[in-house]
Amino acid sequence: MIFHEIYSSYFNAVADMIKMSLEDTLDRRSMEEIIRKRSFSESSININQALRSGRWPLFLEDNFTVIEDAPSMPLTNIQKRWLKTLLSDPKIKLFNPDTTGLEDVSPLCDKDVFLYFDRFSDGDPFDDEAYIKNFRTSLRAIKEKRLLEIVYTDKTGSRYTLTCTPINMEYSSKDDKFRILAIFEETFIIINMARVHSATLKEKSHIDEKAIPPRIKKAIVVELEDRNNALERAMIHFSYLEKETTKLSDTRYQITIKYFEEDESELVIQILSFGPALTVTSPDDFKSKLKKKLNDQLNSFS
Repeated sequence: MIFHEIYSSYFNAVADMIKMSLEDTLDRRSMEEIIRKRSFSESSININQALRSGRWPLFLEDNFTVIEDAPSMPLTNIQKRWLKTLLSDPKIKLFNPDTTGLEDVSPLCDKDVFLYFDRFSDGDPFDDEAYIKNFRTSLRAIKEKRLLEIVYTDKTGSRYTLTCTPINMEYSSKDDKFRILAIFEETFIIINMARVHSATLKEKSHIDEKAIPPRIKKAIVVELEDRNNALERAMIHFSYLEKETTKLSDTRYQITIKYFEEDESELVIQILSFGPALTVTSPDDFKSKLKKKLNDQLNSFS
């Protein structure tokens, strides 16, 4: 085990509560806020039950903690080496992360030992200098809320120049590509990062965020049988998506997963990867897409 369980979301959430309790600033609302920010959606059930029942005997009445010192969780050498391995990923390097404290640490393994399945092989050129420059310029425009002039090529091969307001950036694990989400002439647009030839920062954007047209979300409802740690795997797997989790029994959970239409093909593959542990109950059109995907896979082997 590289990272001990004390580095999990549960322990980090409780550690924050202990720190606030020692500062005499912890109340029920702040506890719920910590759980919401630091953990998964189903954690509000598990953590609250563990604390209230005394299974985790950490707090007395009035949210006073029995712990005398604030938790400290320094990294071990092997954990630093694992982080150094992750930082060798060119996608992470795009964000120019702070590597302070890891200068003299050697990677635990070469990044080539990681194998990815159900992923297209024509991902973005993350090591390309022009791509890196355009990515960081676009990211800066998002953070500073500035206009961005983009020269790009669309799917048909036509070349365009436009000035837009980038509002976010998304990564597709199935496609291994980044996409810029932007507003152009009061219309929501999506541009593949790899199709951008140049990106130039412009003046501050004065677009009214309330006027940004919302992206239409879809939703599926699934039932999960928590065997072989399926619940934790699902929460990690779908951590980038908005979801609501309801406990049906000791081992069964209902999860409502919300997603954008352009991510539907990727979500179909992810749902299938859980096998019989996860069953889609609605809507019918999504279930039809699952059946078609399975039939296509069976026919490919016949």
